[in-house]
Amino acid sequence: MIETFVLAAALAAGIVLFLRLFAHKRQPRVRSAPVYQASSHYKQVKPAARSQYRAVSCSGPCPAVRNLDGKRFLEREAPSLPLPGCTAARCDCVYVHHEDRRSGRKDRRGLSQIEREFFDHSGKPNRRMRRGRRASDLAVA
Repeated sequence: MIETFVLAAALAAGIVLFLRLFAHKRQPRVRSAPVYQASSHYKQVKPAARSQYRAVSCSGPCPAVRNLDGKRFLEREAPSLPLPGCTAARCDCVYVHHEDRRSGRKDRRGLSQIEREFFDHSGKPNRRMRRGRRASDLAVA
């Protein structure tokens, strides 16, 4: 009889131990909208890095800002608003953000000195500047 009691107590202790160790309470799962994952055979596109040449220009009704019309400043070098000389009681001037300090065709970079020397010494013209072969390009000539 004692053997049966010891066996039953050991079995009960084993069940309690098993439940304490392995049967933990499950948290109810919250269903969320499915997240779209691109297929692995498509190239992953990295977000564009912020350029170190991001710029701002000032825009607003103040005469002090109108003097700076069209002038772009690097973000870290931009003048603080309101500008000195602002006559408004409440300044409505704002920064307009740009990806690059240069605007339009004002890219002043030209041929490097090495390329210039190459064409000077060879005596041949730089043929990379010729017109295209399309009919519209030839009609202009």
